[in-house]
Amino acid sequence: MIPPTTPILDPAIRVEPTACGTRYILPVRNLGKGRQVGLVIMLFGLLGTGFMVFWTLTAGGILEGGWQLDAMHIFRLGFVVAGLIGLIFASLPLFIGLLVVLPNHSEIQLTDRWMYSREISGPFHWTFRRELGKIRKLHLGNANIKVNDQRPTGPNRDWACISAEGDFKRPMFLATSYPRQMLIPLAQTWAAHCSPQDPLSVLQLAGQPAAGAVPGVQVVQIDPETADPESTTPIEKPIPTHPAKSIIVLLQDGPTATFAIPRAGWKSPFAGLGCFGIIWMTFIAAITVAASTGNLHNKHGQLSSLREILPILSIFWATGIGMLVGALAGMLSKSVLVATPEFLLWSKSGLFGKKEKQWDRNLIAQIGMGNSNTSVNDKPLKQLQIHLTGLDGKQKITGLLTGRDPDELTWLAAVIRQTMGITRQ
Repeated sequence: MIPPTTPILDPAIRVEPTACGTRYILPVRNLGKGRQVGLVIMLFGLLGTGFMVFWTLTAGGILEGGWQLDAMHIFRLGFVVAGLIGLIFASLPLFIGLLVVLPNHSEIQLTDRWMYSREISGPFHWTFRRELGKIRKLHLGNANIKVNDQRPTGPNRDWACISAEGDFKRPMFLATSYPRQMLIPLAQTWAAHCSPQDPLSVLQLAGQPAAGAVPGVQVVQIDPETADPESTTPIEKPIPTHPAKSIIVLLQDGPTATFAIPRAGWKSPFAGLGCFGIIWMTFIAAITVAASTGNLHNKHGQLSSLREILPILSIFWATGIGMLVGALAGMLSKSVLVATPEFLLWSKSGLFGKKEKQWDRNLIAQIGMGNSNTSVNDKPLKQLQIHLTGLDGKQKITGLLTGRDPDELTWLAAVIRQTMGITRQ
């Protein structure tokens, strides 16, 4: 049976005309046991928030009878600041759990120029938008929500998500954790409103072209048993364009591609580590000065000499210096990559001098972007990864350019693969 040209939406979805477009109001999510998970998250948030409140009051001396203006209490001010910062992070699980527990739903509004995505949870709401002309794909995939590393069972196992992807840095999620069959006609309807610059389009459902495909936008549905969104896309993709904000310079000389990669400076993800290191060193310096001038008292009111606390201070000084050195090394390093059909050459210069590495083409199995072992705010930094095949047949991964922009790394990997004749796997 050939489906109708206009998809039939789920009766639970309300469609309302507005002054400048159409609004699609989805029903309240049926999260099932997901709300119990939200309650657990709230409990952890309450415990963390209570601990940080106690920490802050204790560090400020409020529980000990008040504040005194002396060297020791000025030093304790640093722990008060740390407690306030910790209080902010501890309250995040409390807020996230509250958003899950409260009744929540999605609203999508389409105008002649914009696509708006609004998430509403109780009295809270937040809105994102993307320009219709820059949307290249509406991606219908698994919501990838797991509890104890297990996907939901029962009525919630078919949770899905639609995301709008295109000529912008991050995709926009339109409807998360709704039944797949509810989202399929929505994706088809919204695709009809999009006008991308590239006219190429394929509407695929479960890997097969669907009748009634909408020209201009690709809608892809991912197999619910597969978490890899690449499973329904071609192995080889066109090389992405050079990111507009990239400062990497590409020089093409026949079959040779040379990438000049300048230092990232304060745009490096290591800049935050450097700022924290400066704050850390400032507090340690204040303690050292107070101890050396005889203004530091212990808990018994006795003077503490520099000799008594020097072993402990040396550990804190070494930690602060290590943070600063690591941050400077990441911020000030610059590299050159030379890719030819025969080899790949990498040269790096920075705080610790210059070093070079070269790999022959027959040793390189694959080149792509992947996660590094370095994390910032619990998120692994991306890096350019070279998969090498050893003499014993085993593969090992060499990571370069850790912390660079993911769009830059994706573009770099694509150009290098094309230059060296490596097929993406």
